Amino acid sequence: MNRGRLFVRGVTFTNNKTQNGGALTLVGVAAVVRDSILTNNDKIGTCESAPACALCDTVPICGVGAIQQVGGSLELIKKYFENNGMGNDGRGGAIALLNVLLVASENVFRGNTSVEAGGAVYSSSGQAVFFDNLFESNGIEIPYPSRISGGAIATEQTALTLVSNIFKGNSLQGFQGTIGGTIGVTNGDDFASGGALSLLGYQGLVAAVIEGNTFDSNTSSGASGAIDASQVGSLFLTCC
Repeated sequence: MNRGRLFVRGVTFTNNKTQNGGALTLVGVAAVVRDSILTNNDKIGTCESAPACALCDTVPICGVGAIQQVGGSLELIKKYFENNGMGNDGRGGAIALLNVLLVASENVFRGNTSVEAGGAVYSSSGQAVFFDNLFESNGIEIPYPSRISGGAIATEQTALTLVSNIFKGNSLQGFQGTIGGTIGVTNGDDFASGGALSLLGYQGLVAAVIEGNTFDSNTSSGASGAIDASQVGSLFLTCC
């Protein structure tokens, strides 16, 4: 869908396969998706074989298991993402975003996988807010060296807010010293990884707020079993 507004409620997307977004591909859309189920959606083929998408240029998203979006906004409420994945490459097992405002609340992300970054969610050059979500058993099976990772979430040059989420059993399996098990946040230089979260910024211009979250039994084949952050201007990590 190109431009406009989209409202989805009470819809099940399962076993869809494409070279872009397995269930939804959105460009410049203001989208609200709630009370829906997305399971077993996959990207097929490789990034080189995927058709070009409008406004994508050379952005690092070339297809995703469930939802791919460039520009606009996306609100996710009480959705269930399970066993969505990639083909041979790409980022974001369930969701991949470029320059998108994401607000996600009361969703379940379980068993989603990526090859390169963001087992469940990947966001570049946007803003992402997560509260009261469950991320369980998401992972990256073979993370690339010199890239960001993040078994559950990977963000790149994205302002990130996480409040009262649960990260359990997310994993980063790989080689060549890849880092981190849960979250990875980066700013665009080299690589950062996290079993649950990987955060990458750019010249210290990106901020992350992580408040009242639970990180339980996340693992990494390298370092940072839960959170890895690089070039982030400020990181606030509080219990409540």
